Amino acid sequence: MRAFVRTTPGRYGGEEFVVILPQTPKDGAMVAAERFRERMAAHPYPHSESQPLKVVSLSGGVATFPDDGGMEPT
Repeated sequence: MRAFVRTTPGRYGGEEFVVILPQTPKDGAMVAAERFRERMAAHPYPHSESQPLKVVSLSGGVATFPDDGGMEPT
């Protein structure tokens, strides 16, 4: 699968990854996330028919700073 983001995704946990898109507003990040989802869904993964739903799927989310990353005063 060819990369289409400006930065390299990094592994955050076992099956968790993060992609940081500097200078990208939330609507642009949503477009990038949807493109990634579409490409993942269209990719011909070996043995995908053995998956419970017969497809390889993913879930994701988009957050921006500071809108979604504010800290509450302590």
